[in-house]
Amino acid sequence: MTNQPPATAQRSESAVTAVIDDVQAAWTAHDPDAFVERYEADATATLLGSHLPDREAIRATMTEVFAGPLKGSRGFSDIQRVRFLNDDVAVVHSIGSIAPAGYGEPSAETRSRETWILSRRDDGWRVAAYQSTPERAV
Repeated sequence: MTNQPPATAQRSESAVTAVIDDVQAAWTAHDPDAFVERYEADATATLLGSHLPDREAIRATMTEVFAGPLKGSRGFSDIQRVRFLNDDVAVVHSIGSIAPAGYGEPSAETRSRETWILSRRDDGWRVAAYQSTPERAV
């Protein structure tokens, strides 16, 4: 994590990282509804070759991939840095990876650099945007 001023109710790294932990737990459960539960309605996701414009598009994509190419997989986000832009916006940098079905450990080929932008709402922190870039150039 980063060297931040003492955590306040607004600037709590653990509250921010808990959102990402919830997203990854939903991946492990292959539950697309739980996966997007902590996303804003207008959240975006930018992945290699695609841009998902809102929570419903993200949910639909995760429904499809959990039933197909990512069936039985587990997703991981190793958080490298949390940076607060203000009390209500946090940027999280992480290294993502996927353990395919039947594998205990993530595959090196799946490693990516992730950027998460989270916003604080009355009901807690939410993902406003997510972007993933493969760690290795193709």
